[in-house]
Amino acid sequence: MDTNGIMNSKIKDSDIKISFIVAVFNIEVFVSECIESLIHQTYRNIEIILIDDGSTDNSGKICDQYASKDSRVRTIHQKNMGLSEARNTGMRNATGDYIGFVDGDDIVSLECARIAVETLKRSPCDILFWKYKQFIEAKQCYDNQTSVRDCRRVNPPKCLEELLLHNLNEEVWNGIYKKIIAVTEKFPAKKQNEDVFWKYRVILKANDIGFISDQLYFYRIRPGSITQSPFSWKRFDSLEGRYRRTKDIIENYPELKATALSEIYAEAMFLYSDVVSSLHGEERKLGLKRINYYLDKLPFRFSEILFNDKISKMRKVTLVLSKISFAATSRLKVFILKRLGRDVFGTH
Repeated sequence: MDTNGIMNSKIKDSDIKISFIVAVFNIEVFVSECIESLIHQTYRNIEIILIDDGSTDNSGKICDQYASKDSRVRTIHQKNMGLSEARNTGMRNATGDYIGFVDGDDIVSLECARIAVETLKRSPCDILFWKYKQFIEAKQCYDNQTSVRDCRRVNPPKCLEELLLHNLNEEVWNGIYKKIIAVTEKFPAKKQNEDVFWKYRVILKANDIGFISDQLYFYRIRPGSITQSPFSWKRFDSLEGRYRRTKDIIENYPELKATALSEIYAEAMFLYSDVVSSLHGEERKLGLKRINYYLDKLPFRFSEILFNDKISKMRKVTLVLSKISFAATSRLKVFILKRLGRDVFGTH
């Protein structure tokens, strides 16, 4: 989808500059590892924008120390407004041709920028996605990416299909985005799972999207992070984001209707199980009512999903069983995934 022709601007290969936007909030134990992985990138034409989102520990001071030693590093201090506003601030101040987002407790491969730029020279695209690896301790990050591999290029509907089938993760940090596209979409303020609201919108506005198989990002698993926390009413933000995404995708690409509907119903099942296991009495009733509010707006015919060869057998079976009992199917699906040792909220 070309928006007023702005996506067709050319960038000279030799001039490609990447802006890494790092959101920082009370992570003094981890932030140095993150910044070190960026300032030691083997490709040097980058800028590192550190957004100190009102930290009350030494995170802000650590950022300032790095900014005083490296001219490519800038620190912006703001009152605590959340991850979305930190990233929005970073985008407003970015001067690069491409923007990459980094969580301040994660680590980036030292070859990330080099491999990305060399890939863009060979296969120009508006967005470039790569693989990532989860870790607990930094020693688990094996940074052995040295060669530029083939880039698989796809159009927006194919990329959105990958997103809906969870072949592409929802987080924004596993790629870089042409700045002229990225800045047209703001992250939603005061929302959890903000990436669900943002990533698909940028994909809709791209012309070409590239995929490479290199592991260039290391995502830290730690107690206390949003995705590892107990139940919160903010978890409904994810369902709201998926509802918006489903509507927009169906409007732009009707051929993806079945895939989009199957994805949001799968998410609703996990949320249902979470609500039932975590809430009681009137709170549980309210939680279930919220889930039904979104699902009632997205009716579907099972034939649309059952005869779609892109949708996994597990999704098809659970959706059929949900017609008999949504409650029992939701609990069963979560139970099976836990027994298999799979991430309940990341594997649908």
